[in-house]
Amino acid sequence: MKLSNIILAGISLLLVGGLIASNLALNKEYNEMDKNDSYWMFGKISEQPFKHIIMEGGNLTQIIYEPDENCSVRINKRWLDLKKDSIKVKVQNDTLYLQFPANLTYSIKKEDKSLSQLIRIFSPNLLTVNGNNTQILLGRFKQKKISINLKGKSELNLESALTEFDTLHITLSDSSVSTLSVTNKAVGSKILRVQYVKALINDWSQLRLGKCLIRTMLLYAGDSTSVEFSGATINTVKH
Repeated sequence: MKLSNIILAGISLLLVGGLIASNLALNKEYNEMDKNDSYWMFGKISEQPFKHIIMEGGNLTQIIYEPDENCSVRINKRWLDLKKDSIKVKVQNDTLYLQFPANLTYSIKKEDKSLSQLIRIFSPNLLTVNGNNTQILLGRFKQKKISINLKGKSELNLESALTEFDTLHITLSDSSVSTLSVTNKAVGSKILRVQYVKALINDWSQLRLGKCLIRTMLLYAGDSTSVEFSGATINTVKH
């Protein structure tokens, strides 16, 4: 047999062997996967309990928080393959710390749409959120109170699964944006009735409460800020 034929046969065997090994690995991963887990494409990196979140960075992608009976932090498995260990996660004193790499300067959404939802966070109770240059959605939120503090170029959207909300304490600085509303999946009224809001809005930040009916609001707003109210809320605002 010619040497060239031997080389071609060897390459063919290597390619076939690689395909078989890859298929076996995928079958193993599928068989080990929890078929009832809606977020199987997100690998768990922490299951420690927490009640507070502090985030640094991550505003080029999207972080999603949802209530669940168990605490967990999950990262898109494709991100784990591409940027392993680049996101620092730890839990200390009931606080979840998330730190994104400072050199993350390109838009993940434009580069790969499958990475637009990078991290999913779950817990039964969330009391505070602090973020700098971050973007997070609090989805299907079932609590009636929370404290939020954002700075840098941050964005937080709270979509309540309830139509009644007790207390919101919020501080926005730099060019942060926050929106409070009822989730589209909620049954009944799409107006969120809030008992009390205390808001400190600085610099060029924006607070959007146009879909809320607020009973009492204490507002401190800078000259360059933007605050959106419903018509029924305007008379309740105290400066």
